[in-house]
Amino acid sequence: MHRLIAVALCAVAATPMVPSPRWILIARTRDIAMSIDSARIDSARTDGTVGIRLRFEYSAPQPVPDDPQHVYTEMQVQLALDCHAELVRNLVFDLIASTGRRVGGMSFDTTAAPSTFATHPFGHGTFIGICGWLRAPGRFRPVIVDTSVVSH
Repeated sequence: MHRLIAVALCAVAATPMVPSPRWILIARTRDIAMSIDSARIDSARTDGTVGIRLRFEYSAPQPVPDDPQHVYTEMQVQLALDCHAELVRNLVFDLIASTGRRVGGMSFDTTAAPSTFATHPFGHGTFIGICGWLRAPGRFRPVIVDTSVVSH
């Protein structure tokens, strides 16, 4: 599902999900909106990466893995990105219910080797879009994908 966000470059928008002012929309499909926390960009990391926080808002509740009795409507992710080398390191994933309560997630080993953009589950295009926003936030335009449109 996350790879779908990065597939198309433009299309007609579905019902908009409006993030709070600090959350800047990066990409949206009918099912999910991805935003970056503009107030929590950590470019002073000692490992040369940029720390970011992303929020994925789902239009339909998602079952918590290994605990299907609980659902989440938002996932917040902390990552360390090296845009030049196209590397990403997972730091924290939090699954959040519609009430705002954390219902699942995990922390990762911060010394683990990073993944390439191409091999990460979010997909290469997702990170290229994020890096584009990091380089020029004022000029960046979000990717809007209408998944109901089929082209031939």
